[in-house]
Amino acid sequence: MAKIVRRTRDGAEEIELGSFQLTIGRRPDSNVVIDNAYTALQHAVVGFADGRHYIEDLKTTHGTRVNGAAVRQAPLRHGDIILIGLQRLEFIDPPVARTPPPAPLRRPAVAPAPVIAAPQPSTPSGPFDLPLLTSLPDAPAERLQPADPAPGGLLDQLVGSIRSHREREQQEREDAQARLRGEWNQAVAYAEQLRLKVDGDPRVHYFAISRRNNDIIIRSQRAADLPVTFTQLSMDHPEDKGHALTGIWLRRTGQADRCYPTAKDAVSELVRELAYLIA
Repeated sequence: MAKIVRRTRDGAEEIELGSFQLTIGRRPDSNVVIDNAYTALQHAVVGFADGRHYIEDLKTTHGTRVNGAAVRQAPLRHGDIILIGLQRLEFIDPPVARTPPPAPLRRPAVAPAPVIAAPQPSTPSGPFDLPLLTSLPDAPAERLQPADPAPGGLLDQLVGSIRSHREREQQEREDAQARLRGEWNQAVAYAEQLRLKVDGDPRVHYFAISRRNNDIIIRSQRAADLPVTFTQLSMDHPEDKGHALTGIWLRRTGQADRCYPTAKDAVSELVRELAYLIA
């Protein structure tokens, strides 16, 4: 039976193929799970049609290669090497040897008298005289195994995959930073409404919003015999300025710093503090 052979550090794993489709990808429910960054969730399938197996790439970024050549869909032959990301698979489907039918039984015949032929001269070959061979037996037909992908082509493939992965990661980081800046602008809009709400309250000593410094600072005192409380919202942590944005930071006197992913979460915590202050 045809099969796919996957070699790992723990040894060879064989997956038998039938007439059903074999799925390959990062998804845990795939028949062949390949967990690396260069493999898509649903990367390729091995199917069976018209009496032979084939492999089909599912329009992935890094593609599928058979014997070093990128393919979208290609028939598979015994010994083909499939490269998916960094994983090497081998398709095994050796031809079935056919046994010739037995010869029909015949009644024995009387052998004719032997004819003695004249002796033929032999051709000397070195120190011994060997009979001249007039024909050679047919050599068994051997299928040429496809060579592994050329190192240069494999290097180009991996370099392209790594660059594509880095570009995608960079784009994801830029999108995340843009989203956080939008969340911060929303937090500033919420804070401006809160400042109008508590304006004139003697317990709120200071309520400043700085778009230049990307922070919101509130100093409050609930009662004359209690200490002044410091509260700050900022787009990045004051001790980690200049690094990638991670969220909206909330710092309060006597409490651990907290980071919120959205403006709604951060301002909701700020509203609770103000409500407790002026209640």
